[in-house]
Formats: sequence, C-alpha cells, structure tokens
Amino acid sequence: MEAIQQTEKYSYELLGNGPIKLVLIHYFGGSSDSWKRSLRKLSKKITALSVTLPGFGLHPPMDDPSIYGYAKYVNELVDSLGFGDYTLCGHSMGAKIACYAAQINIENRPKKLILIAPSLPIGEKISEEERKHISGHPDKAEAISAIRQMSSKRLRKKFLEQAVNERLAIKKGTWQWWWNEGRQEDISDRIQGLDMPTYVICAKKDPVITMESIRKDVLPYLSLPTITVFGRCGHLIPLETPRKLAKRLNKILLG
Repeated sequence: MEAIQQTEKYSYELLGNGPIKLVLIHYFGGSSDSWKRSLRKLSKKITALSVTLPGFGLHPPMDDPSIYGYAKYVNELVDSLGFGDYTLCGHSMGAKIACYAAQINIENRPKKLILIAPSLPIGEKISEEERKHISGHPDKAEAISAIRQMSSKRLRKKFLEQAVNERLAIKKGTWQWWWNEGRQEDISDRIQGLDMPTYVICAKKDPVITMESIRKDVLPYLSLPTITVFGRCGHLIPLETPRKLAKRLNKILLG
C-alpha cells in the first residue's frame, strides 16, 4: 500500500501494509519524499508513516511554530491513524522533534526511538555565515550550496533537484522560526528520562553534527543509546545512502 494524504490538518504518506509500524519525521528542508528511496527497501513486514510537517512541502505553516507544537502535531497524527506499538524515527531537526514527541506522548509512547544525525537537544549555535541567511529565504543558488555543504557524497542530478525543491518549499515564517528559535532551543531538560531503546545513526563525515557533538551533546541525554556510525556520507543520510539506511532500519525494526 502506498498512499499520499493531504488534508487541511495533516500531510503524510503511508507505505507498506505490514504489522510493524514506523513513523518518520524529516529534516529541516525535507518532506515525506526525503525518505522514499529508503522506504522502498524496507521489509514487507513494515508499514511506514512518513510525515510532512507544517511549513514544509505543500503543507501550510503553523501560526506559531515550536518544537513542542511539532511534537504535538506528530503525536496527534499518530493517534488519529490508530498507530500503536510503533517506532519513532527522526532525521536532524526531525530527531529533535521525535525526542520531544516521545516524552510528551505518555499514553502512546513509541517502543523504540531512532535518531538520525540528530539536531542537538541542548541547541545549536548559529555561525556568522549561517546568520546571513536568517532574515531572508533561500534561492536556488543558496539551496544548492547548502545541500552540497551538508553532504559528503555527490547526489545524482534528480536527487539534488529534489532536495533543492524541498528546501525552496520551506515557508518563510517556518524558515525564520528554525534559524531564530527552533535550532537554538534547549530541550535537554525536557527529554531526560526517556526509557525506550534508542538508536543513534550518524556519519563520520557529517559537517553539521560532528561525532564529537554526538558523543558530548546527544548521547548523555539518552538512557539506552546504541550508536551506529556510517563512514561514507555526510549529514543527509536518507539521501546519500538510502540502501544502507534501509538495511539498518530493517535490523532495528525486525530485531
């Protein structure tokens, strides 16, 4: 089963029809499409729910975006679809939202948590170069440059175009929220005590979230972390190495 749903409140894609449930939250600049190449390699035992957050893709923005607001949105979508006994997976910004969502969803917490190149729960400082982009909105040249800087593998033309188009689709208010607030927000005190098995997937060559940051600023805030390091990709793991990611997801979900 593959179904794309766009309602007034939710935007998501369902792939598969298996008994094992997986919920995925994309990175800043992505959408549900960011996962497609990995999801098509997943076991037939898995049903994947890939979320497009408000303000990304074709989805209208939130009036007042926040990490909490996005976490609540994900939990409400999961509950509305009757997903129980599920694994929650997030990439970069999506991983930060996933941690918060797992913490506040007391009645239907995920059984496992997968964090891919996670944005730091303590918040991330904005460099002077990045600060130049805060007040504006990306154009095509900026989008191409940013994607190439974030990845260590050269993306094929059609996948680069996909990533560029997704970055350009970020709504202006959402763009400014992330740079001014979301990326810098410290949620570390609000996610301590997560007691489900947690899997961190990161990249040795990630120029955005370094291995040092993972060890110092991510792992100490997780109760039961298992870490996997990919050696030949950068920050955009679902785009750079979708087959390898799918293989790891299958192992986590079926294990």
